Amino acid sequence: MANLILKPIKDFQDFHFLVKDYQRGYKWTREEVTQLLNDIYEFEPQKENEFYCLQPIVIKEEKVSKEKELIDGQQRCTTIYLILKYLGENTFELVYQTREGSAAFIKEIDSLGIAGKWDEWVKALSDKDKDENNNVDNYHFFEAYRTIQDWFAEKSKDEKERFL
Repeated sequence: MANLILKPIKDFQDFHFLVKDYQRGYKWTREEVTQLLNDIYEFEPQKENEFYCLQPIVIKEEKVSKEKELIDGQQRCTTIYLILKYLGENTFELVYQTREGSAAFIKEIDSLGIAGKWDEWVKALSDKDKDENNNVDNYHFFEAYRTIQDWFAEKSKDEKERFL
């Protein structure tokens, strides 16, 4: 029997989400990331307790490790993770099992000097870092993060706080 619980994102802070390797990789494009950013930003509650609902995120809690396996909603959850990283918020943990380097890349994305285009960014890396970072998962994380950077570039500090 499923337990359906509404949780605000701020309650995810101590969560350890795991995206197992049978899941498809993160593939959201600029269009989907921008749509989510716009939807959240344009939501204006009419009542004090109204909130923006992200749609269900289905998880299965591992009994021993207490990790929460993301079954459904990993694209939205990953994008929210990237948005919060960009905004400097302490966030939940998100681990992709597909490639070892992907887990480290997404965890450190806010400190990697993400700028410009993917090919240019990779070209500037050392050979060792190229081997570790140049993969399809990191490409999509990079592109989503760049979209988030671009979207927030024209926003004031007050607008960023309102977004949060």
